[in-house]
Amino acid sequence: MLYKHYRYTPEFIHEHEFFEILCIYDGQAHTSIQGIEHTLHKGDVCIIPPHTKHSIGIFDDSIAFNILIRGSTFQSTFFQSLTEDSALAHFFAHVLYRKTEGNYLIFHTANDPQIREMLENLYIEYLGHEKYSYTFLNSMLILLWAMLLRYHGGNIESILAKDTSGNSMTDILNYLSQHYQTATLRETASHFGYSSSHFSTLIKEGTGQTFLQIIRSIKLEQACRALRETSLSNIAICELVGYDSPEHFMRTFKKNYGMTPGEYRKKYHEQES
Repeated sequence: MLYKHYRYTPEFIHEHEFFEILCIYDGQAHTSIQGIEHTLHKGDVCIIPPHTKHSIGIFDDSIAFNILIRGSTFQSTFFQSLTEDSALAHFFAHVLYRKTEGNYLIFHTANDPQIREMLENLYIEYLGHEKYSYTFLNSMLILLWAMLLRYHGGNIESILAKDTSGNSMTDILNYLSQHYQTATLRETASHFGYSSSHFSTLIKEGTGQTFLQIIRSIKLEQACRALRETSLSNIAICELVGYDSPEHFMRTFKKNYGMTPGEYRKKYHEQES
């Protein structure tokens, strides 16, 4: 469901069973999420999870509209855009699905004309109710998420992304996605200006996973990608993703996927043919 937010109406605290995507098309809006106050500005796209108490207030000529999405639809469209970036996928899942106060994600897109056009097209498609409109809307949502992640993945705000030293969890996870072959806890902590123990706690609180679990997830995701898209041998893939021992790689892969890398590749190509 898409609808333009009413202006000049009293704020009221409410919650619902859907994901709410609040898009500020022009001007600004005041919002409270689980009692935490925010001011959203033009271009902000705020994702509020289900059963989260919140309110929205617009008391001037600002324009905002809401997109309400079922949890199953949100998961199938949003996380489909993250299949090649498992670190961010784990972070977003942790923020949006863990039961803590103040959950939200805000993409700060400013005056990005591509995002504005996509939001306009979504709204027009919804109002038109033409044939296959539901399919169009789902496809457009996938494209919207992909655009937000591609162009504004480094400018995301959330309770768990904020840090007093100026770093964000998305910056850290993007760094790990680029350096997963050789990254260690000590070196990564030093890169961002933390002690190893504090950095370890920060990672766990921000993602729900340990540093080693995140690195393993990225390595295995990249290994799966290589198995699907290349003809490299298991030994070559092992070296590519940063495992020192082919035996360790094989054991870890089978433990996580219930099959060997060779069986995974065969199954994938059988499904494709």
